[in-house]
Amino acid sequence: MQFKKRTFTLLDKLFLSVFILNILNYFLFEKTLISLRVIFFFFLFGMVFYWLIRKNDLLRNVGKLESIFYSIILTGSYLTFIFLGLNYMFCSSETEVSTYKVKCKINKIWLPEEGMTPKVVKAEFENGFHKRIGLSEGIRIQNVHPDSLNVYLSLGLFGIPVIKKVEFDHSHS
Repeated sequence: MQFKKRTFTLLDKLFLSVFILNILNYFLFEKTLISLRVIFFFFLFGMVFYWLIRKNDLLRNVGKLESIFYSIILTGSYLTFIFLGLNYMFCSSETEVSTYKVKCKINKIWLPEEGMTPKVVKAEFENGFHKRIGLSEGIRIQNVHPDSLNVYLSLGLFGIPVIKKVEFDHSHS
């Protein structure tokens, strides 16, 4: 039995690269105080981008609906990576420490033991903005449920704050 050799087109390679980019985007998103609406607009721009390149040879061999899908996913993923990556890489070296209240504590273990320290908390930032923050091993070792956290923020290239470090706020215990 002989298998047919499959050749990968440029579109196939780009779409496969999206998987790696979205893993990186997840980690950059975790370190950035950005609304999901901004990222949604990057993906929405993919529809506009489709109209610009719809006659291009890159999308010639695929159907119209598939072309729109590719355009949305590719454009959104690459724009998100570029935006979050540049914002993170070129953030200010100055950090500002702010204390934020913990809204809820989330334990990622299926069957949590009584009194177990949460691994993830949801912090409330300015203007009612909420963000999931993973707690470091150092905070979890203290076996204390944090009510507030000291978050070290640096201003990113595009003015979006970047989380540099998170510490347990001992003054509110």
